[in-house]
Amino acid sequence: MDIDERRVRLSATIRSLLDVSHLPPGSPDVEVLERAAERWATDAPTSLADLAGEVAAVTDTVQHLMAQPLLAARRVNVALERLQNARTVDEVLRSAASELAWGCDFDRVLVSRVEDSSWLPVAWHATDSGSDQNQAMAELLRGNRIALASGMVEAEALRRRAPALVRNTAVQSRTFAPFHDVGGSASYIVAPILTGDRVFGLLHVDTDASGRSIVDSDVAAVRAFANGVGLILERLALLDKLMAQKQHIKSALAAAEQAVEDLTSSPVTLAVPSPRSNAPATGELGPARIEDRFTTREREVFALLIGGATNAQIADRLTVSETTVKSHVKHILRKMKATNRSQAIAQYLAAGERR
Repeated sequence: MDIDERRVRLSATIRSLLDVSHLPPGSPDVEVLERAAERWATDAPTSLADLAGEVAAVTDTVQHLMAQPLLAARRVNVALERLQNARTVDEVLRSAASELAWGCDFDRVLVSRVEDSSWLPVAWHATDSGSDQNQAMAELLRGNRIALASGMVEAEALRRRAPALVRNTAVQSRTFAPFHDVGGSASYIVAPILTGDRVFGLLHVDTDASGRSIVDSDVAAVRAFANGVGLILERLALLDKLMAQKQHIKSALAAAEQAVEDLTSSPVTLAVPSPRSNAPATGELGPARIEDRFTTREREVFALLIGGATNAQIADRLTVSETTVKSHVKHILRKMKATNRSQAIAQYLAAGERR
């Protein structure tokens, strides 16, 4: 990172601190930071040594502000509020890396998903992304699937559902080795992202580029951010379920509307048997005799059947299931001693002609 990039980053960091600190105007801390931010935004020091000297002059003020719990909480809240604008899970995870880096002043952030017994990196943010070290780390993480080995710091964080602070990667063997060997991380925090009772992902952060030591308040801030991300993901999942249910209801209502339309627009055929003056011959099944042998429901089914209605149409008209209609038709055919619908209709018509 060259001198211009360093001063611009420092100016932006100070501006963000002032935006969320709500310090009273004219207070000593505000004056020190405003002067530094204005100077670094417009007038670059001539060398890194000069810049380092100016940074040292405001370091105590910045650290004093960053150590204030209320300020840290405000920055986390602002970061989470911006994250709520994301519309998909992938967008949340990819934006979370840069938002956490800004909200808690971390140099590098890795966001991963947890699947089965592995974690899969999905978003990597580094303030000095152009350095050879960070480019190598980004390449190593891209498309990687890392096993959650027993005893690994990440596995313990998932098991305990709580953040873990690795204070020295050089001596702690239970870490992901490339963080130290490739990325050069001396220490880092790992925290689980929980959605309900399920572990959804992991957050990794460090501060090696700036040289700032990780403290306990950083662990608390990462925990708060991870909890917030979990709630945002739960909200998205709930919205997806509501949208799916809404679509299901719309489809059901459309189907019901179409059924009503079909029912009201289809022709109505009523079969009214004519009175007979003479009884049919012995053994002959005339229309009146047929209907006498049917139940009330079977008469209704038979009237629609001889009008040419299908089982599905009869079911719609009588508001019964198609299975029930099939059962009634079977009973009707048995009572008429007919083998199929066509034969039953033929018997009915022939009996009518003989009247």
